[in-house]
Amino acid sequence: MYGEALGARTARWPPCVARPPGIVRTDALQKHHFADRELKMILGCIPLGRMGEPREMAEAMLFLASDGASYVTGQTIVVDGGMLLPENGGMAILGR
Repeated sequence: MYGEALGARTARWPPCVARPPGIVRTDALQKHHFADRELKMILGCIPLGRMGEPREMAEAMLFLASDGASYVTGQTIVVDGGMLLPENGGMAILGR
């Protein structure tokens, strides 16, 4: 993934991490007007059983910007409620 590839090149500074989000409840997502059946299918693909909140994405970024992540580089931190876990089939259920 991008984080790993770039992290190997910039391992000293600045640290490189990628944070691809999962499905996040935002105004932009609400514009899609998912039918109940579609929403149930999407939530069924997320082991935590719910969409992420913008605050949760921000908290992941705050951690990565903090001293607590000073030894983290070249990583992809996926914040998606477990949606992309291999055990879950990833996005295969959604046809992606």
